[in-house]
Amino acid sequence: MSRQPIITGEAELGESLLASSVQDIVSTILCDASIGVAITDETGRWLTANAAFCELLGYTLEEMKEVDFASLTHPDDRKLSVQWKTDMLGRRAGTTVFEKRYIRKDGRIVWVRLNVIVLRTGNIFRFLSLAEDISSTKSAEEALRQSELRFRSLIENALDITAVVRTDGTFIYLSPSVEKVLGVAPHRIQGKRISRFVHSDDAETIELSLRELASGVPETVIGRFRHRDGTWRILEGVANRLDNGSEIVVNARDVTERVEAHGRLQDSNRKLAQALAYAREATELKSRFLANMSHEIRTPMNGILGMSELLLTTNLTSEQQEYAAAIHKSATSLLTIINDILDISKIEAGKLSLESVPFRLREAARDVAVLLMSAASEKGIEFGWAVEEGTPDVVTGDPVRFRQVLLNLLGNAIKFTAAGSVRLNLIGQPDGPDHVRVAVVVADTGIGIAPEQQPHLFESFRQADDSTTRRFGGTGLGLTISRELARMMGGDVTFESVPGCGTTFTFTAVFSAAEGQLCPVSELELSELPSTTACGRILLAEDNEINARLALRILTKAGHTVVVVNDGRQAVKAFRQGRWDLVLMDVQMPVMDGFQAAREIRSLPESEHVPIIALTANAMAGDREACLLAGMNDYLSKPLSGSQVLLRIAYWLRWRAALEAQVRPSNLLPD
Repeated sequence: MSRQPIITGEAELGESLLASSVQDIVSTILCDASIGVAITDETGRWLTANAAFCELLGYTLEEMKEVDFASLTHPDDRKLSVQWKTDMLGRRAGTTVFEKRYIRKDGRIVWVRLNVIVLRTGNIFRFLSLAEDISSTKSAEEALRQSELRFRSLIENALDITAVVRTDGTFIYLSPSVEKVLGVAPHRIQGKRISRFVHSDDAETIELSLRELASGVPETVIGRFRHRDGTWRILEGVANRLDNGSEIVVNARDVTERVEAHGRLQDSNRKLAQALAYAREATELKSRFLANMSHEIRTPMNGILGMSELLLTTNLTSEQQEYAAAIHKSATSLLTIINDILDISKIEAGKLSLESVPFRLREAARDVAVLLMSAASEKGIEFGWAVEEGTPDVVTGDPVRFRQVLLNLLGNAIKFTAAGSVRLNLIGQPDGPDHVRVAVVVADTGIGIAPEQQPHLFESFRQADDSTTRRFGGTGLGLTISRELARMMGGDVTFESVPGCGTTFTFTAVFSAAEGQLCPVSELELSELPSTTACGRILLAEDNEINARLALRILTKAGHTVVVVNDGRQAVKAFRQGRWDLVLMDVQMPVMDGFQAAREIRSLPESEHVPIIALTANAMAGDREACLLAGMNDYLSKPLSGSQVLLRIAYWLRWRAALEAQVRPSNLLPD
């Protein structure tokens, strides 16, 4: 700052001081100055100061005269101020400029830039100070310094690498973290090209990205950088061009572990996908195996049961009757075991599905009760069953599986009860607007279940103990299957038991409400259809000789006319050449299977009113749906009883007659 407005030279000022007093100078020169001006003596005592200086420190002139400059100086600057004063006195003249801090009257710190001039009158020295407030500048400088410190601290302590690179790939700056990541000090890399440290396969791509980096648009770069130990570390960074246009700042981090983990994850996913594919294939193979085994086992069982049933209707001696009955009973027991094993296998393979058709709860309970009533009577057990009042009559669900669970629980109750009673109670209550929750309670006074055996009761192939298995027989699968079926129906199977006193099983299930829907017709309802002959012309497609002979005997004895063919192609040919009232179609046949044969028959106009009933030994999930989609009307699973076959045929023949008479029944699939 120029001091010409105050003095034009030290000699001139000296002469002026000799001619005038200090007060005259202050009043004529300093009073109206816009900057702070003050004069102190050699001891530092304030002699005078203008208004700007007083305002700068917050004191009045009178208050300042009571103290010296050292007391108003910041403690950290006092020593330096004394040193400046001593140096100036040693030179006996001259000026100096420096910065220092004063302590205002209110305690605040104020930064000033002082231009101090030594004034001499004989042996008297005075100090003229011109003061400029630079507090705002100092605050800005301090803020900038702190910001730089923070930024540098972040850069130097960050795990990520910050680098400044020229567009030609030369490193200008690297943060200290590069040594942690690559094991090399920054100064050993600065000034060198990036290609010296990057994997040869990545160098060209990275340098090209740096050269083509668009201004203001960040670009992600990734590459392998050589570590000091010879290994490669994968770095990923975001690059931005600086304002000068020739330099790029890159913030990068070590992603080696992440990339390697991602690679391992991808490898695991590939292995998992492969394992899942193998598992699906194994499940599919298991399903096909189950279907084949079901067919291979049920087909001969159909012959054994059917032929023994026919044999029992012939003229036999009492001894022959006994043998034939034993064969039929043993075959029936074997079929139960086979069904249990196939059911648990289907459940484990996820191939067992439930139907959803309307059925009557009361009739389902009655059917099971009537079936087992004779067994209870033979043992002298009191047996009873009841349906609670208010239970809905019709629900929508799987009546076959519902009966299966009831049959198992009620059969077990009778089996394990030597004396006393067995009772079945069925309760149905609304479960929301669209569902019905059904609870079936089966209570007996049998042997009960020991506490140590109760936790294992629903395990596959498990009974209370080995002696129970030997005494009562069975596979130990019934309860396992029953609980799985109950859970598939939205319920469960639970129990309470006291050894020696009996057991109570509770089976719950949730069915859809079926208000306004009609159930499959019963035998009594069949009689209401238009009267017609009970016999008809039946085309039987069956490749198994024994099963074909069995069906032929059952049907011809009932008065039907039957033609037998051995495969699906023959069935289609025979259908075209004759007039038929009904077709019995085996599903698994050589040359052409039953599904394809049914589809081809349905494509013929004359097949419109001809029922097709599928005969299959598979009994797997989806079989019924596949039969219906192929154009068949009904589905029967082998082994078949003669009465069951004749009942279905009678129904469908009457259905055909009703259809032709325009009195078609409302439901096509009997239970």
